[in-house]
Amino acid sequence: MAIEFPNNPTQGQVYTPGNQVPYTYALTKDSWTGQIGASTTFGVHRTLNPTNASIITSPSQITGDGSENNPFLFSPSTSRSSGNTIWSTEYIKFTNQEAKAAIRWIDQSVGTGLRFVQPYSMINKNGELNLYLKYQDTPLTTVDGTVYTGNLQLGPVGPYFRWVVTQRV
Repeated sequence: MAIEFPNNPTQGQVYTPGNQVPYTYALTKDSWTGQIGASTTFGVHRTLNPTNASIITSPSQITGDGSENNPFLFSPSTSRSSGNTIWSTEYIKFTNQEAKAAIRWIDQSVGTGLRFVQPYSMINKNGELNLYLKYQDTPLTTVDGTVYTGNLQLGPVGPYFRWVVTQRV
């Protein structure tokens, strides 16, 4: 089914067709952008946009308030050999969410390759999900002791998370 967008849109104009996915127009790119997986019409559900109140971290001593300037800080970790995959010590628990909402991570890390790309996840039927952050040494690190900082944003407005990993070779 094709979507017929408005003619002569303006910068930032939002259009929501029958599939209930809001699209925003970018004048400089002459394009409409919508969230992948945001349709409820064809069995795919909305992406998660939690408030900080619906996020619990465990252990609870994670610092930060989840804002862009003060992200939730995960404990630093060390990956013991090149090519390893490791998971954060802490986990994030999402509560009171729409069942089957997709987790959409935006990797804002700089100079880290694909190391902090997070796997696809979905909220369960009870409106909850527990997950750990993932780090995978891709491409392979060749310099021992290289430090990578993962800066992750959840959804289009946050919250924000930071995780520092030292890579051993």
